[in-house]
Amino acid sequence: MEIDQLAMYIGKRDAYGKTYYTFKDLFKIHRLSIFFRYGFYVSLAIWMCGMCFAMFSEVAAGIKIAVIVSTFGIYDFFVVGKSVMESKYRK
Repeated sequence: MEIDQLAMYIGKRDAYGKTYYTFKDLFKIHRLSIFFRYGFYVSLAIWMCGMCFAMFSEVAAGIKIAVIVSTFGIYDFFVVGKSVMESKYRK
């Protein structure tokens, strides 16, 4: 199998490599946009809760660092995904 078949690809390419989007692709683009938009805001709230937990709790420093890094990693995933969606599927 080729890589294009394994990955979720939206749009069709012509012989010159230019991508064209059809009406069937609009639902996929909209669904991805909603996923990254709401995921961005939810992960931001979770990251802020993790920061508050790390500041106000009396647990070991390793647990505090793990909470901050793991929640920031989730937030960073949605930030990158949202920015890619906005730059790739600009209106």
